[in-house]
Amino acid sequence: MSTLEDTLMAFENRNNEGAIFKNNDRGANDPHFTGSVKVDKVDYWVDAYVCEAKTGNRYFKLKLRPKVEKVSDDEIDDLMGDDIPF
Repeated sequence: MSTLEDTLMAFENRNNEGAIFKNNDRGANDPHFTGSVKVDKVDYWVDAYVCEAKTGNRYFKLKLRPKVEKVSDDEIDDLMGDDIPF
């Protein structure tokens, strides 16, 4: 894990709060900042891009993705069971 990923994983948001950190390992299409936010007790990943409007004003464009735990194939099989009706 990179230092940024370690920071994000160790950081705990309070409800309706969040934080973003500068992305120092940024590629051409990667966000300028990344972080997380908790809204109504649901955790989200945040990507922030620095953009410029036609007027020349700079702003942040944000993308949010829900933080969901990945489920393994074995866990899916256990949930589905062997009783398939067809």
